[in-house]
Amino acid sequence: MRLYSLNLGVLAHALSHFIELDPTNHTQANALFEFFGPGHATQTTIDPSGILYVKPDRPYEHLADYEALLEWLRNKDEAKFSRIHKGTPLYLMAWLAFDLDNFEKAVFYMDAAVSEDFDNAREGWKDLPAYKFLTLAEPEFQVARPVLIGIMETLDIQLSRFNSISGLSPLQRPDFTSRFVAPLLDDKQLRTLLTTFYVFLLSYQQLMRLLRLRGSGGGSTAPFLSHLFRGALVFETLLKHLYPKNDKGEDNATIGDIFKETAAFKTDYTSDFDHLGINANSIQAILADIADDMLVTSFRATARLRNTTGHNLLWDDVFRDPATFEKLHNQEVNAILYLVGKSFCKLPAVAPE
Repeated sequence: MRLYSLNLGVLAHALSHFIELDPTNHTQANALFEFFGPGHATQTTIDPSGILYVKPDRPYEHLADYEALLEWLRNKDEAKFSRIHKGTPLYLMAWLAFDLDNFEKAVFYMDAAVSEDFDNAREGWKDLPAYKFLTLAEPEFQVARPVLIGIMETLDIQLSRFNSISGLSPLQRPDFTSRFVAPLLDDKQLRTLLTTFYVFLLSYQQLMRLLRLRGSGGGSTAPFLSHLFRGALVFETLLKHLYPKNDKGEDNATIGDIFKETAAFKTDYTSDFDHLGINANSIQAILADIADDMLVTSFRATARLRNTTGHNLLWDDVFRDPATFEKLHNQEVNAILYLVGKSFCKLPAVAPE
């Protein structure tokens, strides 16, 4: 266990307070983490032209110290550790992970903070920062405001692009959060679906940067195939959530079952999927068949990416031109947003409290 701003003496002092605290007293737990936690720091610099820059100060070190502190306490008394309210450190750990562009860890910790708040605050859990963060609400009251604003801007870019090509009523962020984000967040079983979508959405620009920085000789395609598999899996899971049974009363096990054997889906969308092949021999073949951004095209491309990226990593490197990755990513975003715009927007809205 490597420590940075903390040391063994501080951990020992924190442990003595942890031993004495009442696990049902949230004030004591918050005080423990506020006093001994490394927190989140920023560094301010002014360049020669006089422009002020504010950037995170050693986010990796602070996050590592938080993880060490929580692990130290858990190893001492796992039962007490599981009972005390850890919403504050988990929120800050998520913020630090966002600063590192470690989106999977960041969203994981923010989701864990929501669970902590639900278990400990109960009636007031939606008023606490973690829930507000994941529902993209009230950024002005968030200490992690810059991160949240960045997420909102990323989503707005995709919504604007989608609205320009979808032919649906414009899908705006308030509707997206009240009819899609909040209902998934409120259901503990569905929350993983929401957090996976966030990771998919936020990882895209980072992966585009990797493609632009690698040499002309190419490199591993695994990060890009994994990303596309993640997006396609979100699409498939949303479909199965909306259409769990086929016409025989059986669970829909595949996208094909939904496309071809589920009348409710055909009623909501189109029967054009009956004879639409959703398998492909290569990523290049999928690319070649993408002629537009329409619903049928996006659904078919995403279903084919699900079946292709889920079975093999050794495909030809089609990502030498970053535009190909952008094209495939956008098809998956389209497919997900078509589901939100046509299906989830019919469901009752859940307003963040």
